[in-house]
Amino acid sequence: MREPKSSPLFLSSLLLFFFSRFSLGDDSSVLKELSKAISPTPSGWKQAKPCDWAGITCDTSDQITAIRLSKMSLSGTLPTNLNQLKMLQSLFLQGNHFSGPLPSFANLSNLRVIDLDNNNFTSVPLLCFSGLSSLQELTIDGNQNLEPWFFPPELSQSEALVNLSASRVNLMGSLPDVFGKLSSLQFVRLSYNNLTGSLPMSFAGTGLQQLLLNNQALGLSGRLDVLGTLTQLSQVWLQVNAFIGPVPDLSNCTELSDLQLRDNQITGVVPPSVTTLPRLSNVELQNNKLQGPQPEFGKGVIVKLGDTNQFCDTKPGPCDPQVTTLLEIAGAIGYPMNLAESWKGNDACEDWSFVTCDSERKVTGINFSKQHFVGTISPAFGKLTSLRNLLLNDNDLIGAIPDSLASLPQLQLLDVGYNNLTGKIPKFSSKVNLKTPGNLFLGTDVPVGGGTGSGARTSAGTTGNSSTPITNDTDSRIRAGKIAGIVIGSLVFITAVFLVSYICITKKHPKKFGRLRTKNVTKRGSVSTKADVYAFGAILMEIVTGRKALDEKQPEDRQILVRWFRKVITSVEDIRGYLDPILELDANGETYESIDKVIKLARHCTSSPHTERADIKEAVNVLGPLVKPLMPSKDTDDYKGIDFSMNLIECVESWRKEEGRSSTDSREQ
Repeated sequence: MREPKSSPLFLSSLLLFFFSRFSLGDDSSVLKELSKAISPTPSGWKQAKPCDWAGITCDTSDQITAIRLSKMSLSGTLPTNLNQLKMLQSLFLQGNHFSGPLPSFANLSNLRVIDLDNNNFTSVPLLCFSGLSSLQELTIDGNQNLEPWFFPPELSQSEALVNLSASRVNLMGSLPDVFGKLSSLQFVRLSYNNLTGSLPMSFAGTGLQQLLLNNQALGLSGRLDVLGTLTQLSQVWLQVNAFIGPVPDLSNCTELSDLQLRDNQITGVVPPSVTTLPRLSNVELQNNKLQGPQPEFGKGVIVKLGDTNQFCDTKPGPCDPQVTTLLEIAGAIGYPMNLAESWKGNDACEDWSFVTCDSERKVTGINFSKQHFVGTISPAFGKLTSLRNLLLNDNDLIGAIPDSLASLPQLQLLDVGYNNLTGKIPKFSSKVNLKTPGNLFLGTDVPVGGGTGSGARTSAGTTGNSSTPITNDTDSRIRAGKIAGIVIGSLVFITAVFLVSYICITKKHPKKFGRLRTKNVTKRGSVSTKADVYAFGAILMEIVTGRKALDEKQPEDRQILVRWFRKVITSVEDIRGYLDPILELDANGETYESIDKVIKLARHCTSSPHTERADIKEAVNVLGPLVKPLMPSKDTDDYKGIDFSMNLIECVESWRKEEGRSSTDSREQ
């Protein structure tokens, strides 16, 4: 007799029944283990069925969806298997005395609320909060017995997160830049911890209304620029930290009512956008190094300015014109602390560091030499009509020399040497002693684009240094990722050849470069392998972003490309959204890997101090594998001093050997 065939529908139903019964049993066992672990046992937990217990909610399948045990004076250690409650949506355990390690909540994809405030937990396991794709609220405040732990980057997986509160929990380290995916995030409270580092720029991708990071034991630092991008902000508490730089433009933060910035190292002028905020009711700025005119707020605003700021006067009103101009100059270099500490009062000739005046109390000299200033040369220098000597050498200034400097009627000496300036040199009077050494690309049109969002494109419709247009037919036959690979390789080739050409030409025709003496130029007058590649790093940043090194049309925190890039972009993972559109990341990873190498090299080339930067040989060693497939096949071009039959690494190696022979010859003479 033949056995009847089993129906697939019957088998599926049977499996579903067994799995559901197994899950039910599993949930019950977890709750019974919880009952044994805590004391006193909550009243009403004597029934056999956990779904009938007080504070426990189940769904129609009797699976646990909520545990509500808040403020019941319970103690004990939570069982480690709570994350087996796969349908759990809410967990309220706040206001008890639970101790021991937190259980892992990993992969509870239905969990929406975790409230663990004011307990005595002692540790947080690794990846405790991973896979919480539905999480909307996490509060863990007041667990002061926790061992030091780092902010969990896996929270970036919780894209529905609205409320994150972890004050007084012994958090340490820096905040990872992982908030860009948390577009629903509105409340961040991480006060009274041990956080360090800067504010993540990825905060800009959130809808933050409340940001409380005050009273960090070691102090958060860096600039506050990202605040200006948070248009929904209502309350900001950043007091008792180590923030530097100016108060940013907050004109877009029209909902801001409470601004606490006291007890930091904030410098610069309070912008009018802060004093005119329509909803502002409370602002504290005391114990900083603020400069310029004393700010005047509207009626009804509670203001605390203290007496340690450096306002030019004790009452609101404009500063002396020379003071105003000097503060404008300081603004172009980020209002550095050493200027803020010295530039006090309303008289620039009253013991202001770096400033020299004549008997008529007119500024005649400014010496910013070797101060490690980062930023640009302000056009406001042109307002100091009595200025004779201006020393800006040995800093990290970028951008162009402003035309206004060439109009200074009494200027005698201008030294901008050993910076990273670019662009054309204004036409100065023959009476001006102009010193510009050590700026590799000053007076040179660097052959890369920037600032248009597609800086890699040329006006002829070609890519890189190729003379072959990319036509629609070509595009249809080559994947977008491959084109991106060609573009990035071609552009890197242009810039790399520019540097190596510079070296090789200098070696072949040293007399033509006799006036060039950078920090890393040898005593014989030739460029060494430690030539400053800061400008080269800036060019690489221009390549991958399609932006200019200095773009005043950008928001304040993005105007100086190098400063913004080094803060935001550490690898190719961070470049998404900022990448020049022509450089699409390919699926097979070739372009992805190339761009990652270029990004890391760009950061290395712009390291501070300059002794930590890559030298030219290191740069070429990184770029060589990217460039080699794109090397042009040309005969030796002797009049330019470069053998194009060699790849870049071979060229530098040949030059290095020649330099060694020259050194030996000079010792024998």
